Amino acid sequence: MTKTKYIAVFLLVGTVIGTVVIFSRQDGEPAYHGHRLGYWVDMYGMSYPDQHNPEDMEALTAIGTNALPYLINWIRDEGGGKRAGPAAATFSVLGTNAIPAIPDLKAILANPTNGHACVAAERALTRIGPEGFAAVLDVIAIPGLPQRGALMQGDALYPYLHPSGMLPGQADPNYRINSKRAAPVLLKCLEDNDFNVQRLAVMLLSGSDPASMVPALTNFLHGSPPPAIRRQAMEALAAHGRQARMVVPFLLSRCSDSDAEIRSEATNALMQIAPEVLPKDRSRQ
Repeated sequence: MTKTKYIAVFLLVGTVIGTVVIFSRQDGEPAYHGHRLGYWVDMYGMSYPDQHNPEDMEALTAIGTNALPYLINWIRDEGGGKRAGPAAATFSVLGTNAIPAIPDLKAILANPTNGHACVAAERALTRIGPEGFAAVLDVIAIPGLPQRGALMQGDALYPYLHPSGMLPGQADPNYRINSKRAAPVLLKCLEDNDFNVQRLAVMLLSGSDPASMVPALTNFLHGSPPPAIRRQAMEALAAHGRQARMVVPFLLSRCSDSDAEIRSEATNALMQIAPEVLPKDRSRQ
């Protein structure tokens, strides 16, 4: 055998061995260094976000997108299986490589019959990146869907919409893209018949990226929405405080409106955003 043939055979054998190391299980579940995917998912899910074992991450990265069918099935588990949470967390490792899983996760999210699966699917989608986050917004935008409020509360969306995240150093680098996409959906939620959805929309509009939300809220108010919705939008705008100073001219113009309620709302907002522009008697109210 020539030297060239020896090299070719050596490379082929090495490739086969590497494949066996990662995908040796006869039942199809990928494995790495002798452990099934489920083992690595459980180990990764057991650790704190800032204390993940490099070996767990190496294994999940090596298995890559071959893990997707198994992760989706664990998330879909009708019994709310113990592995649903760790499976969702694993999408942090896969990131945008997991984009092919979005349609399946979105379908789970839109199914109101399994609350455990919905929670896990949402966490998985937000960890994929802006494309996954957009899928969550698509489901929240479906009128009458009973789980929309649950999808909007707690730490489900906020860390992906604000520059500081839930804790210092945990901001999503895509928070601005996410906020721009979220603004029209959240503004539409202000008109929802579900009071819980309305209030959660106000909270998210109030606490998300000011650079995205303040212009969106201002444009929305320019459109003269109904009074009840207008009050909520003004409340969200005022919550941004001095980071909303760009709207001072708009609010000052509302202070001379013929509608007493609009004048009052604008004054109250200015007291939080720029009290120095108000006459002293008003800024002390």
